[in-house]
Amino acid sequence: MRFSRNPANDQIATIRKEGEKRDAMRRADKERLPYFDSIVRPDRDALTLIPKTAATAAKIAVVKKEDKKLQVLVYTTKNRNTQAEINLLKKRGFTVGVFITTMDTLENLWGA
Repeated sequence: MRFSRNPANDQIATIRKEGEKRDAMRRADKERLPYFDSIVRPDRDALTLIPKTAATAAKIAVVKKEDKKLQVLVYTTKNRNTQAEINLLKKRGFTVGVFITTMDTLENLWGA
């Protein structure tokens, strides 16, 4: 038996993703941070710098680590847990570059 894809469901998913992207761009503008809009190939070692339970609570993912420089994707910097995780990374001696992204991107990273 073959199941065909439902074009209406595909269109709804596309509209939802576009809306999430626009929302992330607005948050980035409001927080005066860059918006990260790209397919991410995370550095596995970088992802482990924050335990998954803490990362999901803080809505944060470290995607790149070069020596003591990190690239971090967050949903928002206004979340106290996010601020705490960024501060912990800085206390560990890292320079942290922060980018706003979508929940979809973060969820994909946490599942990686």
